[in-house]
Amino acid sequence: MKLGRTPGFLVFIQLCLSMSAFAAVGVTVHPAKASLTLSEPQQYTATVINTTNHSVLWFVDGIRGGNSTVGTISTSGLYHPPAKRSVHTIKASSVVQPSATGSAQWENLSGEPLQHGKIQLLYEQQR
Repeated sequence: MKLGRTPGFLVFIQLCLSMSAFAAVGVTVHPAKASLTLSEPQQYTATVINTTNHSVLWFVDGIRGGNSTVGTISTSGLYHPPAKRSVHTIKASSVVQPSATGSAQWENLSGEPLQHGKIQLLYEQQR
């Protein structure tokens, strides 16, 4: 077999291998939305695809690790909300490709401790 006679075939194989080697890294955060009490922590998980390194950095409202105003999130994704009525965005960013992010939302719209799932229902009924 002479390789000189099949240049299109070799270019095609090389192109396919190059494209598959650079698949975009993706991040998904679960649960996507959580409505909890003010004192109830929420465990978030991040799924990272198209890389062997599944490590992420956690942010609350753009602040790495959060703070006392927006709530704090540990390196394992455990979020402790602030003690006030609020809505916050939880974000996980891939350490391999920081532009690859996934986000979720935590909310307490009533400002009062409520059971899981009750906050959104009460908010919808008031509209």
